[in-house]
Amino acid sequence: MSQLEAGKTALARVLLGLWPPGNGVRLFVPDSFSIVPQRPYLAPGCLGDQVTYPKRFETIDEAPAEVALEKVGLLYLLQRGSATGGSTRWRFQCDWEDQLSGGEQQRLALSRILFHQPLFAILDECTSMVAADAEERLYRTVVDTSITPITMSQRLFLPELHTKELRLGVASARKWCEANSSESKR
Repeated sequence: MSQLEAGKTALARVLLGLWPPGNGVRLFVPDSFSIVPQRPYLAPGCLGDQVTYPKRFETIDEAPAEVALEKVGLLYLLQRGSATGGSTRWRFQCDWEDQLSGGEQQRLALSRILFHQPLFAILDECTSMVAADAEERLYRTVVDTSITPITMSQRLFLPELHTKELRLGVASARKWCEANSSESKR
């Protein structure tokens, strides 16, 4: 790993099993683990596919997908699909990257973890384009859904929702230190 690859993204890659931890370290990651990156991947397909990704949308997914969209404030996308005269609002298709703002794309990616409900979710700057007043509400929704957030950020973020803080790149032998978030408030 180079000096530039020793930070939060590298940690996320190791936790997701994309990179080996190195130095003979064995890492056991729970099966129920997901990531919401800063720049979400929007899959080709219908609105339902966007919420259920990487799974394909099925009719039985409608109720939990609708709850997930509502929790992230995107329920109006269903109306947009209905207005096009399509057979069903969930089957509405468009070029999602062109039709949705950056904040809407990030909220759509968050709807995926609310739909799948993993035990842990790496949230890598995943609300950087969301309005500040909605950001805290989104994080609270994740926590209230019993998903443990592992937030990757360059700034201390919502310390009341994060009990531990791991600082990378500090002047120590290991290049990291741990702090209680309540101690880190400035």
